[in-house]
Amino acid sequence: MTIVAGTQLGRYEIRSKIGAGGMGEVYLAQDTKLDRKVALKILPAEVASNEDRMKRFVQEAKAASALNHPNIITIYEVEQIDSVNFIATEFIDGLTLRARMRNTSPMKLAEVLNAAAQIASALSAAHAAGIVHRDIKPENIMLRRDGIVKVLDFGLAKLTERLPPDSVDAEAATKALVHTEPGVVLGTVAYMSPEQARGMAVDARTDIFSLGVVIYEMVAGQAPFGGATRSDLIVALLERDPPPLARFTAEAPAELERLVMKTLAKDREERYQTAKDLLIDLKGLKQKLVVDAEIERSVPRAKAAAMRALELDETLAEAHTSLARVLAVYDWDWAGAEKEFKRAIELNPRYAVAHQWYGGYLEIMGRPDESIAERKRAQEFDPLSLMSNFELGMGFYFARNYDQAIEEFQKTLELDPNFPLVHAHLPAAYEQKGMYDEAIAGFQKGITLRGGTEWSFSMSGLGHVYGVLGKKAEARAVLDELKQMSRQEYVPADGIALVYAGLGEKDQAFTWLEKAYDEHAFKMAWLKVEPQWDSSDPRFADLLRRVGLSK
Repeated sequence: MTIVAGTQLGRYEIRSKIGAGGMGEVYLAQDTKLDRKVALKILPAEVASNEDRMKRFVQEAKAASALNHPNIITIYEVEQIDSVNFIATEFIDGLTLRARMRNTSPMKLAEVLNAAAQIASALSAAHAAGIVHRDIKPENIMLRRDGIVKVLDFGLAKLTERLPPDSVDAEAATKALVHTEPGVVLGTVAYMSPEQARGMAVDARTDIFSLGVVIYEMVAGQAPFGGATRSDLIVALLERDPPPLARFTAEAPAELERLVMKTLAKDREERYQTAKDLLIDLKGLKQKLVVDAEIERSVPRAKAAAMRALELDETLAEAHTSLARVLAVYDWDWAGAEKEFKRAIELNPRYAVAHQWYGGYLEIMGRPDESIAERKRAQEFDPLSLMSNFELGMGFYFARNYDQAIEEFQKTLELDPNFPLVHAHLPAAYEQKGMYDEAIAGFQKGITLRGGTEWSFSMSGLGHVYGVLGKKAEARAVLDELKQMSRQEYVPADGIALVYAGLGEKDQAFTWLEKAYDEHAFKMAWLKVEPQWDSSDPRFADLLRRVGLSK
């Protein structure tokens, strides 16, 4: 039943038809009472006439509407007017993930991780409320123009009665034809978990599998399982492993491959057991990629990319934030950096990374109270972010509040016990408190994690502690390993300088600090506030002056 524009359903005036599916037609309407756009999903007669199904539907709609999560579509009401049953929801100005993936430009890794984390966040909230979606697929995911992701149709999958295991679309909310090679398969089947395809009872882990399929497709440009017929597809889903992501793109890191394959485990006991665990890993991977990108010596390209982005659109908070970070940490253009940070926050006051990195800038400038306040804002806007929690600990560390720093670092470890950056810096707080045994054990733990550049941070810290304690042989062994490793990968020169400083060999320490100055090593920006570098040597004052950080 098509409803013409101008039709009035209570306080809603139909404007246009914007979609259709197995669960009915969707219309753009105007709420004349609250003067806002809404979406009305008109339920099919066969659903509306079934009293039991309508009763269950209303219960599920109430549960979904109670979630009140930024990544879940808001349900305003379920209503019947003039024998027309409909759901009124927020109107989302954007496009489906399916439409985005059909664009000619492939999704970038950052875009994939951002969308995946928001979907996982929605699922985590839903599962905590006892709601399993059971139809996660690109058609049920909307991307707003401002970057916010919305998951649609929570609970609606339960509207369709269970079909026999060999029937099409068991528990499907809608049907969507997804054109793939070599043929056409039913979209909902392509995103089912193995247990759902078998007609078994499902729990929250079925959504985790479906999200894994979606993430794989965003990265690879095709679904992990396919077939010329529905039967072929189900066989692939139940029996075959998907091709590795590296076959489709060189951009996918090994950590992402591991994460996706864990979500796609055939045995649900081997998958992520909760969406929250998946969310933590997604955020950790996203932040690790950010950190790795910072430390790589590709700063001119990063700066140029940010400036090109701003030439196209000056209102991109992310680009202003990236440019500010480069100006601060690598160019040592302190005034320019603060200007860009403030502009980013003005454009998007809730952008956690801008507050997080601006907090780093403020601590470099010797403004610890302001720094901690910014770090707390970042944590408020992204409470599950490993980096936001870790950086708050760093704020207290540089403020010389070591007890509070240790507390914040330990809170971060509750989110991820093996987060390398914490194990590279928590021991430094122990060292400043004179807790040398804990410091040594902590740095040794960080070394075993080998989290990229964080490994060198832990090695340098361990060598420094050994030097301070007079364990010269151990400190020199660390120096030898750092220098040997520097022949294979980038090891910051200031890390080697730190070990020499612990040994009390000042001339060697300043020789290596000069090398760090020449290469604009990442941690040189924090030279003035790092407790391990407290020094009255005039050479140190001269170095601070050249970095633009004169006391």
